[in-house]
Amino acid sequence: MDLDVARIEKAVQVIDPVFLNTPQYLDEQLCQALGARAVTVKLETGHDHHALRRKTP
Repeated sequence: MDLDVARIEKAVQVIDPVFLNTPQYLDEQLCQALGARAVTVKLETGHDHHALRRKTP
């Protein structure tokens, strides 16, 4: 599936904010394995585990 700007903009509205600003990096091995396609990986496990706990209303 190719990237679609409209789908990305829509996804930002439903993704929990704790995941929006996590670190990301270019993975050279994945890029090579996929025929030089740029692959960006987000590191979503790098933040405080307490930040992931949701408060129920």
